[in-house]
Amino acid sequence: SDGQPASEGDNQEQEIYLKKVVQMIEKSPISIVGLGINSNAVSNYYKDHLYFKNQNEISERVIGQLAKILTDVQ
Repeated sequence: SDGQPASEGDNQEQEIYLKKVVQMIEKSPISIVGLGINSNAVSNYYKDHLYFKNQNEISERVIGQLAKILTDVQ
């Protein structure tokens, strides 16, 4: 994900739904990571999240997170 819900409609309702879905996924065998670019809003929704102030950080840190996830699975 790239952060918090930003579509039309009731934002509070969307946030509640997002938290519910993320929690359901986190309890499953599926890995989920929130990615925040110039926003740390992902920390409100995702236990595992990365926050980037600079776009140049993205590749290296996402690859590092992916390696961590794959290592944890084995």
